[in-house]
Amino acid sequence: MYRKVNIEIVGEQSTECISPPELAIHKGASAILNDHGVHEFVRVIDWVEVQEQMPTGSGVPVLLRQSTLQDQAKADENTLRSKMARKTCEKAAEELKLALHMVRIRYNFDRTVLHIVFTAEENLDTTDLIKKLSQELSTKIDIGQIGVRDEAKIIGGIGPCGRTLCCCSFLDKFESINVKMAKAQKVSLNPASMSGMCDRLKCCLGYEYDQYREMSKTLPNYGKKVETPDGSGTVVNTNTMAQEVNVQLEDKRIRTYNIDDIRVGCGGKCNSRKHN
Repeated sequence: MYRKVNIEIVGEQSTECISPPELAIHKGASAILNDHGVHEFVRVIDWVEVQEQMPTGSGVPVLLRQSTLQDQAKADENTLRSKMARKTCEKAAEELKLALHMVRIRYNFDRTVLHIVFTAEENLDTTDLIKKLSQELSTKIDIGQIGVRDEAKIIGGIGPCGRTLCCCSFLDKFESINVKMAKAQKVSLNPASMSGMCDRLKCCLGYEYDQYREMSKTLPNYGKKVETPDGSGTVVNTNTMAQEVNVQLEDKRIRTYNIDDIRVGCGGKCNSRKHN
């Protein structure tokens, strides 16, 4: 028997590891993780019991022990040292004329590895930067380039809805988003309305897109001639979620009708809800 544990390294997304059953852990506790020989200071999010023999040699990160006050003090020191290392990294990139933005720089628990992630307008060769930093900081350099969406996930923030950014709270991966999704939901095509903090199309545009697309099939197209309880008219707008249609009547009045109350204008011979 063993535990599958969901843990978080500060500044990074959660990941899964395993823990022996004899190790006492609880939600919110800090612990020391062995990730392929690299030790990390982590926080326990939750876990589940597995009624099987604990795998060995699987390459899965393993919790070693609970953290101590000394471990916490070392982790705090690592945070300060990471901030100092940032200045060295930015100076080295400037000397090498690399146009990049350092997003996150942090040491692992025993400072054997300095993890660096950055953004740039184009793919960069960081070979010379790695060599330079390895010499100056006397440690192994693990460096990677990420996109602007990943940067927003790391930095965090509050969206226009007033909630924590989706990418920081529950999104595990980014799906493809396009302008067609915004049009289907009648979102303003103003870039400020469609874009998130990362300056890319908002991820939430994809959440209800399939539902909007399905429900819109029951609605008549703009400009369609329809029959209403008040006479003939032309569709000027629709409300997909409410299943309502705005119709301009022949006397120029604009009235709102439920989709079940109108028919396509075909001399009264067509059935309701067959609109397109």
